[in-house]
Amino acid sequence: MILTGDLGTPEAAAWAFEMIRGYGMGLQVAFGNHDERADFQKFDFLNVLMKADGLYFSKMIDSLESECVFLDSSAEEIGATQLEWLRQQVAGSREP
Repeated sequence: MILTGDLGTPEAAAWAFEMIRGYGMGLQVAFGNHDERADFQKFDFLNVLMKADGLYFSKMIDSLESECVFLDSSAEEIGATQLEWLRQQVAGSREP
């Protein structure tokens, strides 16, 4: 399951994360413009992906047979470092 941001309170997100995992589903999360990164630092599975300037990463999603790119819009913009990272991801993409 992919959650695409605006996760709500950390307590609500914790409940949702637990429910999703209870069904044995994989979980990927991106932050939206209403999310505060600091609110979600207690979640270890997010911390391992978090960079100094946001939570952005790419991941192969086997069920989609595709590499997915996740961006962080919690600062209400895509910063220069994240944008450069995205350019590199697109340049290295195997698909058009």
